[in-house]
Amino acid sequence: MRHIILKAISFAVLTLGLGSSLNAAAPELSADEPLVYDAKDQCLIARGNALFLHDEFRLEADEIRYNQADKTAVAKGNVRVTRPQMRVVAETLSYNADTRSFSCGKFRAGYPPMLLEGESASGDANEMELVNVNAYMGEPDSATPTISAEKMTLLADRRLLIVGARPGVGGIKTFRIPEISGSLDEAPDFSATGEIGYESDLGAFVRTRSLLPVSSSVSLGANIDLYSSRGVLIGPAMSYEQDSGDNEMSGSIDGGWIYDTGDRGYDYFGRDISRNRWFLMARHKQSIGEKVRVTGYINLLSDPEMFRDFRPEVFEQNQYPDSFVEVSVQLTEDISASAFTRFSAFGNDYVMQNRLPELRVDMAVNPLGFGGIYHTGYASYAFTRTRVIYIDRPNERLHAYYGLLRPVALAPWLNLSPRAGEMISRYKKTYNEDYDYSGPTTHYIGELGLDLTATFNAQWEYKNKLLGIDGLRHIVRPLVKWRRYYMEGDTDENVIDMDFGVPELQVPSLDLRSEQTNDVLYSYNPHLVRYGLENVLQTREGKHGSRTLTALNLYHDRHFSDETDDTSYVQFFLSPAPFLNLSYESGFDAQEHDMHWQRVRLGLSSADQWALDFYLDYKIRLYEDYMTRFRYQLTREWGTVTTLGYDAMEGDIDRASFSLIQQMGEYWTIRYRLAYHKDDMRRDDVGVSVSIATHNF
Repeated sequence: MRHIILKAISFAVLTLGLGSSLNAAAPELSADEPLVYDAKDQCLIARGNALFLHDEFRLEADEIRYNQADKTAVAKGNVRVTRPQMRVVAETLSYNADTRSFSCGKFRAGYPPMLLEGESASGDANEMELVNVNAYMGEPDSATPTISAEKMTLLADRRLLIVGARPGVGGIKTFRIPEISGSLDEAPDFSATGEIGYESDLGAFVRTRSLLPVSSSVSLGANIDLYSSRGVLIGPAMSYEQDSGDNEMSGSIDGGWIYDTGDRGYDYFGRDISRNRWFLMARHKQSIGEKVRVTGYINLLSDPEMFRDFRPEVFEQNQYPDSFVEVSVQLTEDISASAFTRFSAFGNDYVMQNRLPELRVDMAVNPLGFGGIYHTGYASYAFTRTRVIYIDRPNERLHAYYGLLRPVALAPWLNLSPRAGEMISRYKKTYNEDYDYSGPTTHYIGELGLDLTATFNAQWEYKNKLLGIDGLRHIVRPLVKWRRYYMEGDTDENVIDMDFGVPELQVPSLDLRSEQTNDVLYSYNPHLVRYGLENVLQTREGKHGSRTLTALNLYHDRHFSDETDDTSYVQFFLSPAPFLNLSYESGFDAQEHDMHWQRVRLGLSSADQWALDFYLDYKIRLYEDYMTRFRYQLTREWGTVTTLGYDAMEGDIDRASFSLIQQMGEYWTIRYRLAYHKDDMRRDDVGVSVSIATHNF
């Protein structure tokens, strides 16, 4: 008896590292009840909240038996294992201290972002294999996306290999994917969206889009729509994302085709719309090393009304979608080159200037190395084409600009910057107002300028925890900018090719190298001075950053050549706290009090309870639009969104909608929507729909 007791004590102290053991890697065993030694099996038995510790492996159970000979711990009853990034629950489990490996029968495990349950599990700190496993992307309920697998291997760097995978939702499984491999930190899209509704021109309809991962970087799926008055639309869906060191790539492809059996009518050019209708959207973004960037945005349509009829959410975001591809290369620290093509094809033949392509080299502002002088410039060549219905205007253009700048510090608070620049614009063809060819033209535009800026500031150590204010700094900048432009060359009234588009609602740039500036210089030789006052109030944010609380900038452009072009500008920004964001910009004739344009953005919110957004866009003689959006969270699962649009020129509410939003589980959102669109030529004034979507995971 004494021999057994001494052996148990020796085993506990020397082998398990209890008490004063100096072996840091030795296992440790403890329990509520005294440890018992089984001499026959050479096991030390721990009962009652038994705990076994070995390095980062923590094992808890009702009973744990540790075998001294083979250094194996066997746990039974309410077994819990905690390891880095994982927790396992099972009825029985064995662990070998030498190999640091374990095995168990039926189990449940938490491995963010997944919850796993399966038939058996085994492995070590570097690799773990699961058999007949279900992986839930969240809490295991009927709405949770799942992947069932015949075998799943998890590696220490969070890479995984899945064999015989069947994605699904809850207990509903889809087709079998032989193998999926990749990283949980770079998981591909697994998403689904659906919408049902009714509109008289479409009939009752169902729209669906689904994506399932087929590899670590690619997800494939389909767009399938059913329209009782139009037919079936079907097409591919795809997303991809890859990050391999310095090379990153992401994008998506969506397409659809339908044999339209309904009343198709005419497009906005007055042409008949064919029964065979289709669309293809592709998005691509890629970086190759640190110097090369590739961006592509492709929209191909059978007719200009395809998105409006079958993808209204795309149409509302961009009513005239074009296509472009750009490749940019950083040649040196100061010089970059790019190739850009913008084109219309098939049904997206809107009024636009195609660039087929445009080649450009830009030089950033950098010192010449003598006299404190800085220089900058760019050169671009483009083959352009504007083609709409019977109009076809091909052209070639060359732009080149070079400018010099010499900053001078007159005082610590006062800076003077003289500048000079020259631009050459060469067009192979020009066209008169009747679009008749009238020969080539060359413009030489010179620029002389002088910028005088003073900077004053004051600081106060005011603090406000509610608004997150940590000190205040007020910066005031009075400024004067003088510009004189000279235009020589072919200064007739020929119409020069320009990009078509809605004028921007913003304070115009005065720099000749700006495309926005040189677009307005062809008709006259402006001579002007801009004087203004800039005010900024900031607070500290982080260790070295700052946050703008409010800003007020006032400018006035005085034109010496034509006083009727004199314009005043106001810019105002206010964001004292995250719950309030206000911006206001306007341009107006101060003498006649005639507003040229206005742009207002207002955002108000109360945590997650409600949010109000207000928009105003006004351009004299073109448009005056007001838009409000109000979101209110009724409960944790239910919320509402109300939108209202007003066209002041027409004097009518031209769009409105009310949506009831239901959050179902962690990933699903259901939207019940009632919408109104006034005088929409392709859609009902009133539409009702129900949509369901997943958040990508």
